[in-house]
Amino acid sequence: MGISLEKMGALLKRSEAVGNEIAVQLCKVDDEVVFGRECEGTYTRVVMLKTFFKCEKGKFVGTVHTHLHPLKYLSPDDFGHLATMIKEGIKPYIECVVWREDGKAEVMCLESQATPEDFKKEMEEVKEDNRKIEIAKGLSRGSVRSVFPEFDALIRLSNKKLVRAWKITKGE
Repeated sequence: MGISLEKMGALLKRSEAVGNEIAVQLCKVDDEVVFGRECEGTYTRVVMLKTFFKCEKGKFVGTVHTHLHPLKYLSPDDFGHLATMIKEGIKPYIECVVWREDGKAEVMCLESQATPEDFKKEMEEVKEDNRKIEIAKGLSRGSVRSVFPEFDALIRLSNKKLVRAWKITKGE
């Protein structure tokens, strides 16, 4: 990925200075991934409109956004966003979050190579598993039914190497 840790660290510093999350497009231009337009949100959330997912130059391949709140790593909204991008057919898709922990910039990214068909198949299997659990629930006490089936589908895709994650720590 052609985006440097220095650029992600600078994005986090700007975000901390204004006190709001900032999202930046990742656009593929001439075989290199570069920052595109920015979008500023609130302290705990940044909402990206559908128009944000089209780069002015190059192909849209993902986003990087900051987390200022105590939640480290990716939030449930971030995983939901990844699921939406897969369903929209954006492939590859990269979702990165940058935050500060113990004075260091931390970056976690998810990259998807999944197609909408891959995601649909996994969602159908999750729904079938939930149906089986509901039937078994009638025969026993308790249930372990999925409350976030899209997350379960993403986990299944990661098991098939269609979604992968990585984390980077920058000493700054």
